[in-house]
This record gives sequence, C-alpha cells and structure tokens, in this order.
Amino acid sequence: MPQYGDASYWDERYQREPTSFDWYQKYDGLEPIIRQYFKQEGRMLHVGAGTSQLQLDMVQQGGYQQIVNTDISAVVVKHMQELHHNVLQLTYRVGDVRSMPEFRDDSFDGILDKGTLDAVLCGKNAAYNA
Repeated sequence: MPQYGDASYWDERYQREPTSFDWYQKYDGLEPIIRQYFKQEGRMLHVGAGTSQLQLDMVQQGGYQQIVNTDISAVVVKHMQELHHNVLQLTYRVGDVRSMPEFRDDSFDGILDKGTLDAVLCGKNAAYNA
C-alpha cells in the first residue's frame, strides 16, 4: 500500500512524474466555490499543492494576489518554485499539514485543501457538501 503520509513516497513519485496533475477538478470547475469563500486580495494557504495547476490559474484567471503553497515533498516544492519563479503571487514551501508551527494561527485569510475538496465534489450533493 502506498505510504501517502511519507515524504519519501512523494519525493520518489515527483522525480518520476514531474508533470502538472490535478485529481479531478480544475479551476474552472472550482471557481464558484473558491470565489464564494476566498477573497482575491486575501492571503491564502494551499496545502498539499503538489503539481497542481490550480494556484497558477487562480492568479492568472481569478486575480488572486497571495497564495502560499505547501507540500510535504521537497522535490515538488523545488520543481514548482522553478516553474513559477516569475509569478510573484505564488510562493512555495515544504510543509507537513499535520504540523505547521512556522505559521501563526492568524497568518491566513483562508486555507484550501484541494485534495479534500476534490473528494467531496465527487458524490451526490457535491456543491452543497463543499
């Protein structure tokens, strides 16, 4: 069974597969929900960002101004930093969502976990459940 909670699993996977990947939804499908809960000018934390295109689309299509993206994999964080080095609205940091003492409780206006949102949006009453 894959060890999804282990950074080494993700480091190895992203070394093999560094291409952009979104599990289910892209920004176009999530935009109404994101706009409802996140202000464009707010500071957002995106946990488990991986190689998602979501944060770039949020900046380019949605006008979001400050998104801090974290992932447990140092490999993917380095890759995304290099890929988006010229997008000033995006920053990338290695972080484990289970413990993030580097951020104060009031550091962000909102937190986005796209993996959880994707899972919730797969079933009946998807928009209501989100």
